[in-house]
Amino acid sequence: MAEDDDLAFVSRLSAELRGELLDETADVWAASPFGWIRAQPSARKGAIGVAIVRAWANSAGFTVTRATHSDHDLVVSGLKIEVKLSTLWANGGFTFQQLRDQDYEHVCLLGIEPQEVRLWTLPKPVALKHARGQHTGERGQDTSWVSFKAASPPPWLQPYGDTLSAARRYLEEAARCAGG
Repeated sequence: MAEDDDLAFVSRLSAELRGELLDETADVWAASPFGWIRAQPSARKGAIGVAIVRAWANSAGFTVTRATHSDHDLVVSGLKIEVKLSTLWANGGFTFQQLRDQDYEHVCLLGIEPQEVRLWTLPKPVALKHARGQHTGERGQDTSWVSFKAASPPPWLQPYGDTLSAARRYLEEAARCAGG
C-alpha cells in the first residue's frame, strides 16, 4: 500500500470510528452547570460527590460530621454514609461503582444529568442485594456496582428517593429510627 493509500484508509477508518464511538451526549453537557464534573478523574468525582452530599445534608438540617474511618465518607445524623456519584453515561444510564461491604449503614447514590440531579439514600443491604459484581476473577469479588437507566430507575429504588426532597424524607426517617 502506498502512503497515500495508507492515509486514505486510516482517514476512512477514523471517520467510521468517530461515528461509532463519539460521545454524542457531550454537547448536552456543554451547557450544563455540571459539565465540569464529568471531565474530572474518578477519584476527584468521588470527592465532589461527597462534598455535594455533605453540603446538601447540612442545608437540609442534618448534623454532618467527618467519617470515623475510611470505610465510609460521612456521618449524617448519626448514620454512617457511603457516597457514590455517577454522571449520566452515553447509554442514558447511571452506574454507581466500587460498592463494597464495609462499615457504613446507608449509601447515597448521587446521579447527575446535564440539567438534573437525583439522589437515592438507601440501606447498605438493599444496595448490595441489587448490585452485581464489578470485576471478574478471584481478586475482583469485593466490588460491585448498581446500574440502571436514568429515565426508568428500578422499582426497588422508589422508597429511597429520586428527588432531593424524597431522599431527605427517607434519610430523616432512617435517622429517626436509628435515634439520630
